[in-house]
Amino acid sequence: MLSSGNFDLISDPDQLRVLYQELEAKYQQQTNYMQSLEATNAELLLKLEKSQRNASLDADSHQEMELKNRELEQFTYIASHDLQEPLRKIKNFSEMLMEHCQTQFDARSLKYMKYIIDGTERMQALLQNLLIYSRSMRNAPQQRLNLEEPLQQALEDLELRIQESQAEIQIQRPLPVVMANPTQMCQLFQNLISNALKFCAGPPQIQVEWQQEADHWLFVVRDNGIGMAAEDTQAIFDAFHRLHNKNEYPGTGIGLAICQKIILQHNGKIWAESTLGKGSAFFFCLPILKEE
Repeated sequence: MLSSGNFDLISDPDQLRVLYQELEAKYQQQTNYMQSLEATNAELLLKLEKSQRNASLDADSHQEMELKNRELEQFTYIASHDLQEPLRKIKNFSEMLMEHCQTQFDARSLKYMKYIIDGTERMQALLQNLLIYSRSMRNAPQQRLNLEEPLQQALEDLELRIQESQAEIQIQRPLPVVMANPTQMCQLFQNLISNALKFCAGPPQIQVEWQQEADHWLFVVRDNGIGMAAEDTQAIFDAFHRLHNKNEYPGTGIGLAICQKIILQHNGKIWAESTLGKGSAFFFCLPILKEE
């Protein structure tokens, strides 16, 4: 065994592989638990909407939803502490083994080590996105916000990818002012534009447009990407739902679920229209400020 600080490092790839599989099973258990809570919350939200339409708030439903939200907070703690720390150790120790003992491994052991390192990196990305997803369910403070600001921040965050892909992005300016949370609006634009950059066979062409409707602003992010079948345009907003395997297009399958949560927090709607091979259009609406 190798030693690192206060930890003993297992030097057998087979034992490391077993530890990783146990951790992956624990992660899947927590993921299934969160999805169950999500389904319960969705049912409670429908109850509350019906109660509010009848001008009477169901106190029991409200308390039940608050309880489920607290359980989601507990999941956030589990994801950030109980899962991330042992995962980090397995990844670090695996990398140390590769550095110090690589010449002692046969082909099978090297294959296991690569499987462990790749898997832990994938799980770390999933955990980070799960934390963002959990936080997107909270009622973040909103303010009067010019959407030009979060959109510009999102473009700056994606600047390298935009340059590497030789993307052309057209934006209808000036953007309107809404009541919104700046961080969540930046996350929304970043996720939608990031998808447009990713799911594209050639240089991406992206348009960000908007128009005023009766009581809301209607926004659309269009692209010339690979598109999708019409029957997939609803399921893509489900957490962990992927249309492609990770080897074709990397990702965790949670970005659009985060977008949907953000829009719901802002009393809006989000949906997609697409044709396979002919690009996609993601629409979302936000309420117009009363003084406008």
